[in-house]
Amino acid sequence: TLTRDTVLQDTPLRAGDKVVMWYAAANFDEEVFDEPLRFDITRPLRPPNVAFGGGGAHFCLGAPLARLELAVLIEAILSRGIDLRLAGDPAYVDSNFVNGIEHLEVEVRGRADRRVNVAHTGEAVARAARERSEQERE
Repeated sequence: TLTRDTVLQDTPLRAGDKVVMWYAAANFDEEVFDEPLRFDITRPLRPPNVAFGGGGAHFCLGAPLARLELAVLIEAILSRGIDLRLAGDPAYVDSNFVNGIEHLEVEVRGRADRRVNVAHTGEAVARAARERSEQERE
């Protein structure tokens, strides 16, 4: 709740008005990105991506682990020739704070010459993460 009248980007706001800060909106700023709604993995980080926090007091302490887990997962999927395809529409998290997918059905296929054992994929990812961690310590 605003305690005094102010103006924010040419929008007058009055004392008593309710305001909210949307962290996810920072990555969709039309003044910073040419096409903010288009997914582009090569898009420059201007400003640095704030999905895990842009640094400072609110930086997510779990961000390095999340990045490592994703890297290991992608390596495991690619090395096993696993092909993931959407099998339904995503169910999004109902939240004003985070923008994410809560549930996503996928179809898992493997190489023609291999069967994919999905039950053991998690174990392989954990093993690969341990091996990668040991390599980084050396």
